[in-house]
Amino acid sequence: MDDLNEVPQELRTALDALEARASRAAGRVDAERVAAGVLERLRTEPVVEVPARRWTWTGLRVAAAVVLLVGAALVVRHNAARPPADVGLALPIVSDSLNSDQAEATLQAVGQLRANDTTTTTSTVLVDDLTESELRALLQAMQSTTEGS
Repeated sequence: MDDLNEVPQELRTALDALEARASRAAGRVDAERVAAGVLERLRTEPVVEVPARRWTWTGLRVAAAVVLLVGAALVVRHNAARPPADVGLALPIVSDSLNSDQAEATLQAVGQLRANDTTTTTSTVLVDDLTESELRALLQAMQSTTEGS
């Protein structure tokens, strides 16, 4: 009862009065008579069956299926919107057609094109597939290499 020491005096008085009232009421209750009345009622009243709530389980199953479908759709949509991480560029160049300086210049030109390109796509690009500006950059790189040697 140390907790009562922290309670204000008005509240303590009200709690004491409530406790005394509950004690008097409990003293007037005849437990034997109450138990006999409950048993009599259980024996005489018919048993009422409560119908099972099958719709509750069905509803839960449907809700779970909807959650799974929505989750799967979000995962697919998220992965489809993201570009692939690996981007490759294949240039079929015959090793005899370029010397080492020309090959280095080609690689530098392709690297510059990649640095300027903000979109990434996975594809195999041939020399025939390059755009006019990409071809010009490649030719300029190759010419600057041949002029320098």
